[in-house]
Amino acid sequence: MLAAGGRRGLGRRRQEQSPREDQGVHHFHLARGCRRFRRRRAPRSPGVRRLPPLALILLLAVYTVNFLDRQIVSILAEPIKRDLHLSDTQLGLLTGLAFAIFYTFLGLPIARLAERSNRVTIIGVSLAVWSGFTVVCGLATNYTQLLLARIGVGVGEAGCTPTAHSLIADYVPKSQRASALAFFAMGTPLGSLLGSSLGGVMSDTFGWRTAFLLAGVPGLLLTAVVFLTLREPRKELSALARARMAETQKTEGSFGATLRYLARKRTFWLVAFGAATLAFIGYGNGAFVYSPVGLGAGPLIVGALSDVFATGLGLGEAEGVRWAIIVTSCCTLIAAGLFWMARKSIKEDLVS
Repeated sequence: MLAAGGRRGLGRRRQEQSPREDQGVHHFHLARGCRRFRRRRAPRSPGVRRLPPLALILLLAVYTVNFLDRQIVSILAEPIKRDLHLSDTQLGLLTGLAFAIFYTFLGLPIARLAERSNRVTIIGVSLAVWSGFTVVCGLATNYTQLLLARIGVGVGEAGCTPTAHSLIADYVPKSQRASALAFFAMGTPLGSLLGSSLGGVMSDTFGWRTAFLLAGVPGLLLTAVVFLTLREPRKELSALARARMAETQKTEGSFGATLRYLARKRTFWLVAFGAATLAFIGYGNGAFVYSPVGLGAGPLIVGALSDVFATGLGLGEAEGVRWAIIVTSCCTLIAAGLFWMARKSIKEDLVS
């Protein structure tokens, strides 16, 4: 009976409440629900705005041209070899080490520059440099000139990938970066496809020199689009945010501090050397049996082995290339072992 009386009293009190009190209770619950909704939304980093689709498509176009100009020399390797009377070792140096040594080691200082300078300018200038030197490749009349032109292509392309990755990281929230970087990485197969198909057609129709000229022109035109369209997101940061970023770079972003940090990451080194081994194989074979890649010391070593098998052992040119590819392809087992070892330490080294 006491419980029934209490419920009747509560009912009378609710009936006696004024409309204003009912409205206040309603607003209270609505406000609490809104606060809960806001807490559930994913936070966005300060100073970061969503990457415009046009900007990401433009970066994809830049990376596609990057790989097109890098790979076209592999599909043109045979006519270049015949025209300039090159050995396999010279061809491996031309398609691999001459490009890769500058591409690799200049990537570090350019990436460091991208942390402090206008990244749109770096991408635009790099695009103009490597496209211009691709055109110069078509104007070369001897091996030395073509070798120097390929070095110029490597110098220019060194400024593309690290700078574009940095730009995408500032444009895109952390939860969406994997998708954005995967979209950007489609430039690798697209550029390889265009380099192999269009390069072959142009070479058969007009010659390898004209193929270089036609490959370099799109990049020169795209340079103007980059400068007119892309925007540096750091300019949109407040003065306080820029000051904090500069202070963080001084204390935590030094090159030495970065190396010390990576030195403690066993997974990084295993994955890096595993990927380098795979690149050695794919890039090395690219100039001799065309694949989607063609970079680094691989072509030089494959070419040298080919000359040893063909001339030194008297197997002939075709057998020399075949056995050089067989020997270097065995390095795939080394890469597989490194990746297998990395699976044990990735949980400890993973950065959230």
